[in-house]
Amino acid sequence: MIDERDPAFAQLRIWTGRGGDGKDQLRSLQDVGIGAILLPSVDAPLTLRAHSNDADPQAQMRRAGVFVKEDGQAGMISQLDVYG
Repeated sequence: MIDERDPAFAQLRIWTGRGGDGKDQLRSLQDVGIGAILLPSVDAPLTLRAHSNDADPQAQMRRAGVFVKEDGQAGMISQLDVYG
């Protein structure tokens, strides 16, 4: 488990979308209320395309795991490689 006691926790960021200015928004896990990431993660190969006949993917999910929020709720966290 990686949590607030781990030195790396403060360095981790989560992408929360694009802001009104079109720039990517990266926030700390603490800012979005995530208290821990459970380990290990699992392979979760998934290719995302804008249209089914597109040759080039827009993104690929690599791994997936579980996170726990400060209020005890759980959710899924993924490594997603975004292209372009």
